[in-house]
Amino acid sequence: MGSTCECGRRHRSLGRGALGVSVVALVVAMSGSAIAVTGGTFILGRANTANATSTLSNTAGTPLSLKAKSGRAPLAVNSTVRVPKLNADLLDGLHSGAFLRSKATAANASKLGGQTVGQVKSGLKITPQQLATLRWDKDPTKPGTFATGAGTGPAGIGFDGAHMWVTNYSTGTVSVFNLNGTKVGTYATGLFPLGIAFDGTHMWVTNTGSDNVSVFNLNGTQINGSPFTTGETPIAVAFDGSHMWVTNGVGSSLSVFNLDGSRAAGIGASGTVNSSEFVTGVAFDGTHMWVVSLTGDVSVFNLNGTQIAGSPFATGKQNYDVAFDGTRMWVSNPSSNTVTVFNRDGTLAGTYATGLGPEALAFDGSHMWVGNSEASNASVFNLDGTKVTGSPFATGAQVKGAAFDGANMWFTNIGADTVRKLRIP
Repeated sequence: MGSTCECGRRHRSLGRGALGVSVVALVVAMSGSAIAVTGGTFILGRANTANATSTLSNTAGTPLSLKAKSGRAPLAVNSTVRVPKLNADLLDGLHSGAFLRSKATAANASKLGGQTVGQVKSGLKITPQQLATLRWDKDPTKPGTFATGAGTGPAGIGFDGAHMWVTNYSTGTVSVFNLNGTKVGTYATGLFPLGIAFDGTHMWVTNTGSDNVSVFNLNGTQINGSPFTTGETPIAVAFDGSHMWVTNGVGSSLSVFNLDGSRAAGIGASGTVNSSEFVTGVAFDGTHMWVVSLTGDVSVFNLNGTQIAGSPFATGKQNYDVAFDGTRMWVSNPSSNTVTVFNRDGTLAGTYATGLGPEALAFDGSHMWVGNSEASNASVFNLDGTKVTGSPFATGAQVKGAAFDGANMWFTNIGADTVRKLRIP
């Protein structure tokens, strides 16, 4: 009897211990800290983990249906990795019919910016309504010839992002044109203004007869202290992203300016850099300044005023202007009716025939334009040195300068007192 009673007490004691363990497990599980693990029971409302893929199958129908409160997502994921074979009815709230198939054609694909294919190919930039009412004057790319004024002698030309600025060599002024050819202002410069360049805020004009540069705000006023002294007979000017470089033709030097008109003291000898004789054109290639001269030299300068190894490089021809096409440098040779093309390390890439007296150069993003002064036309080159169909194109008498406005090429005609706007090919 005593033995039996002892066993019963032991049995009851074991049962209470097991119950306690179960209660502890339940409390811990309800706290969210315990997690159903691989091989265990999936616990609703609690975090569950596994170290192998869990598969849910239903041979009779849909294996999983997720329903969420209105306005809440029925499913959340922690990765942006693409799910193979996922077929969804909506994408960003839109049915598949709202998207264009990869090989389909949009309903308005025959138009670009509201223009028909024919308009785009022909270069027309006016709307069908403007075309119907014969408002050709509304075409911003309409070729045209615009007068600068009798006896003005338009020479240099530059674009400020909205207007074309033209230096009038004979009258000591600069004229500003809207892109439709309307003159909006004329402002006094120094004597015999020639070169012009934009620094992103101001227009710089070289005054060959005054040995200085005039620096204009875009409203036509000059900045404080302008004009600023250069070397003798300043010809051309170019921006390197921080400074303005001016070629001094007779001075055989370069004057380098900070944008406030002060000399760049850390470049050359207090902002003066020695160069070849009779330097004319100047252009920036993104790293170096290229300077050409009438003696046939092409000098390539580091931005501290020193020259790169091998510079100057000879063309064997009289040089006038220089321009960058994004890869190579083009140099006009008026005495030999050619352009010489250089790689950026100074090696020769090619020489191509132009018209008579090539001087002005300008790049339109795809082609290099060469103003042929004595032929009164422009040769247009592909970057491989071939000419585009229809080249050369008529400009006006004695082309002197060239500039691109983002859609059209503009030329100054010093012999006709005009500027000419041409469509790009």
